[in-house]
Amino acid sequence: MKRSTLGLMICLVLSCTSDKFIDAAKYEGQEQLLTLNEFNRDGSKRQAPVIKKISPDSASVGNEFLAKIFIADSSLKITDAFYKCQSVQTPAVDTITHKVRGCTEQLLVKNDTIFIGFRPIETGLKEFPVITILTTDHDNIFRTYEYRFQYNVTR
Repeated sequence: MKRSTLGLMICLVLSCTSDKFIDAAKYEGQEQLLTLNEFNRDGSKRQAPVIKKISPDSASVGNEFLAKIFIADSSLKITDAFYKCQSVQTPAVDTITHKVRGCTEQLLVKNDTIFIGFRPIETGLKEFPVITILTTDHDNIFRTYEYRFQYNVTR
């Protein structure tokens, strides 16, 4: 009996002295509000991930331009990617379909890499529309990050 009482007392002491976990993730039905882009789940500040791109510096008119975009941080997984997203009052993601509010134009994502391929038709310095990258972490928390890139089109 003494042993179980001592165990209970130790558990009570430890629970009183440990910091309580505050979950900053917010949900509306099956949607997660995208309020944690700059924060960890416990509310502490988070650094934005390093986003990298592999592509040629330029492309010729009519020839295919292919870009591969990925995140250098292995703790995040690219779940989906979109472009031409509209600004919304309350950004959120459907946790089942992975659709982000305001985003309709989806990009190809395979093996944690975004693939963008097209054939440019005009010469000059061009900018691809802003890409919204949807990620998940090991706790299955969704975050979005924006990415932009330019490319040069020659004859």
